[in-house]
Amino acid sequence: MSREERWQLSGNAAEFYERYVSLLMEPWVHCLVDVAALQPAEHVLDVACGTGFVARLTARGGSGGRHHASTAVE
Repeated sequence: MSREERWQLSGNAAEFYERYVSLLMEPWVHCLVDVAALQPAEHVLDVACGTGFVARLTARGGSGGRHHASTAVE
């Protein structure tokens, strides 16, 4: 088995990513959204949002603004 093969996930990699990376990202995402101090009717554009940690939090935040997320995949 090559070194690269040992790092492959079995099962649903997206679910594992969401479950475990969100634990690491959550404190930073909350801090970022707090510092942004979103006001009603403001727009949020999350570019290269990956799985959308920031976009989803701002959308749930009830800021009354519009939320947009975009990730380009090559």
